Amino acid sequence: MTLWGRCIDAAYERRSIILTSNTHPSGFDSIMPKTMATAAIDRLMHHAQQTATG
Repeated sequence: MTLWGRCIDAAYERRSIILTSNTHPSGFDSIMPKTMATAAIDRLMHHAQQTATG
């Protein structure tokens, strides 16, 4: 598992995560393997509050 995956796994259900990105969550599979992107998005979005600025 990559450092990114370990960080998300360690924080999941234990502490807050702030993530900023210019990539929409549906495009994360372009920057990491699809299975890892799906798992990361699932964990990040579980209790998420999204804020979009235009």
